[in-house]
Amino acid sequence: MTARDVGIEITIGGVDVKDFAVDHLSIVWGRGALDEQPDVTTLTATIDITRAGWDVNALPAALGSIVTVDAVSGSTTVHVFRGTLDEPVISWDDATEHAHLKITADDALADLAETKIGDEPWESESAFARSVRIAELVSALVHSISWGGDPGAPAQTYTIRARDVDRQPALALMHELGESTDTGVYVAIGPDVGANPDADPPIAGAPSTIVLFHSLALDHPGNEFGEVGGVFVIVPSTGGELVLSADHLRPQPDYRRSRSQALSEVTIVYGPDPDAELEYTLAAPAAGVYRRERRGTELELTAEAQELAETLIRRGVPIWHTDTLTWDADDGDPAGDAAAILLSMLDSLTRIGQSVRLTDLPSWVPAEAGFVFIEGGVLEYEADRVDKDDDNTGRWVITFSAIPAAGIGRGISYAETLTEHPTMTYANIDPAISYADALTVGVPI
Repeated sequence: MTARDVGIEITIGGVDVKDFAVDHLSIVWGRGALDEQPDVTTLTATIDITRAGWDVNALPAALGSIVTVDAVSGSTTVHVFRGTLDEPVISWDDATEHAHLKITADDALADLAETKIGDEPWESESAFARSVRIAELVSALVHSISWGGDPGAPAQTYTIRARDVDRQPALALMHELGESTDTGVYVAIGPDVGANPDADPPIAGAPSTIVLFHSLALDHPGNEFGEVGGVFVIVPSTGGELVLSADHLRPQPDYRRSRSQALSEVTIVYGPDPDAELEYTLAAPAAGVYRRERRGTELELTAEAQELAETLIRRGVPIWHTDTLTWDADDGDPAGDAAAILLSMLDSLTRIGQSVRLTDLPSWVPAEAGFVFIEGGVLEYEADRVDKDDDNTGRWVITFSAIPAAGIGRGISYAETLTEHPTMTYANIDPAISYADALTVGVPI
């Protein structure tokens, strides 16, 4: 199916909004840099009241009502946004000669920022256990806590020190946990019934709200040797990334690398006693000082502070990259099921940290710029009408923050080469592979 086949479903206060009444919708989410925590996801939308057939004295615009946005293709529906209505505005549009309703809504991060929680003093515990404690105190807002990455990963098992908690903003506590474990705190929407599992009765059909501590360990998949027709060549490592052709992206971006990308010194503040904090400093083996980072954490152990510092240093490698990429559903379809690719980029559960491989890059673009991660962006739905009486529906346009992959991996040893490719000899290695190329062939750190 094509990207054009992906439609939209919106509800405001439980009232369906017909797609032909949507003039424009925009959802700003996530972040543009890895040293930030994600911002509140904010929706703005303009609804044609006249097309919707609504009575202006009975609009679904009660403050605090729930706004949902889903993306639909065939029998597949994914949750894009769920938030609370903040400010409805009625206006007249001279171009269409129709009344319009403009709404804004924020996701649960806004509510978590305003929700203060208190409890008995917390003992030292794992990051996962700490996140569960916080979730239990905001169960009216958060259905569950989830961690990106493999079970038992360091992000979950880092030791978080004991602390008092008395009227602390819930989001501030989550951000402390995110900073301490090198994760980003996102709100996602799951398919479970009941926004609050303790509600009596449950909110039937309402998607659940999930706080996701998403790991930021962005190791580039790199290149490896592959055998093609008896000749060993360098091929990109394969993974679960989405594949997009650069021919479908616009405008043509520029690519850069900057000395400011390099993280040459990291200081981690940690320790069991917040009144007598310790510091661990790690310097990168690079000439000159480019960028220093000092990060306050809730970590308790020296070994874990060291591990966090090593992770940050390893990621601070300047590589060729672009910052944003835009895909318009009208600009052609990538390889494979374009509708499925677009749905994955819209789905609040799968778009976070989504890996994307760009193909058909111009010859002047360095190859390393062709693999990026999505950590934020703008999701838009645009009406396609050419005049005020045209009922044609719209299309999705997505602009995503292209976070460059970093962490080059370690060089593969001769012994590992023989293990993986026992028939590999000088005679059947592609002559185009230079010694410098071979140094870039590696395995993940």
